[in-house]
Amino acid sequence: MRSYKASPSPCQKFFIDCFCFSGMNKEKAKYEVEKLIQVFENKFKQYKLPTYKEAQVRIEFIDKFFKAFGWDVNNEGGNSEQFKDVISEDAIKIEGNTKAPDYAFRIGGQRIFFVEAKNHLFH
Repeated sequence: MRSYKASPSPCQKFFIDCFCFSGMNKEKAKYEVEKLIQVFENKFKQYKLPTYKEAQVRIEFIDKFFKAFGWDVNNEGGNSEQFKDVISEDAIKIEGNTKAPDYAFRIGGQRIFFVEAKNHLFH
C-alpha cells in the first residue's frame, strides 16, 4: 500500500469532504481508494490495451470508487427509482438534445453531478 503523509493536503481534504456522505468513515474511504490505486498501478499495462473497455473501467474502478465514498451505485438499499443515489445512463435534456451521462448522482432525488466514463483511447 502507498504511504501518504499523515494529514491530507487541502485539495485531498476538499475532495474527501465533497464526495463523502455525512457520517461516512473517511479513513475507510481513503483506504479503499488507496487499494484501487494500488490495483491500477500493478496492472497498468493491462489497462492500456485496446481490448480494455469502458464497461470494465466502470465496473473495476468507477463503481468501486464512488462506493468507497458511500454512494449506493448499485441500489443495494432497494430505493425506488425516484430516490436512487445513482442513475446509470440517465436521460437529460440539454439545449433541446437528450443526453445520457454514464452516471447521474443524486441526493433526495435531485441531480447533484454527472460522471462520464471513458477508456484511455478516448480523445
